[in-house]
Amino acid sequence: MNPKIVYNYLECTDCGNCIEACEKVHGVSRIKKKDKALVFCNQCDDAPCAIICGVEAVEKNDNIPILNGDSCVACNLCIEVCPQKAVHLEEMSAHKCNLCMDAENLIPACVEACKNNALKIEVE
Repeated sequence: MNPKIVYNYLECTDCGNCIEACEKVHGVSRIKKKDKALVFCNQCDDAPCAIICGVEAVEKNDNIPILNGDSCVACNLCIEVCPQKAVHLEEMSAHKCNLCMDAENLIPACVEACKNNALKIEVE
């Protein structure tokens, strides 16, 4: 069973709290806005980003693909194969959502910051 962030665009007011919270926690926002929609990692079971990474910068932890920015060589392959287009290159390193696995309360910062319940965590 994999946890995933579910986005209900009908509830989104475009306040940007989720993006700000992500940036505050990680230094770089791991979710982006494209054409008025949020784009974030869907935590793929087959994780094409992990499969294609030649330096093994993406590893699975509890079935969640975690990107280690220190190992990333900015080759862009993970960005090209991501079906959600949710891997972003900034500061010469790739970034993607890790569901805030490193947070104390294990609640993603974006979900916690969303006051309109447009973002929720679900386990499939």
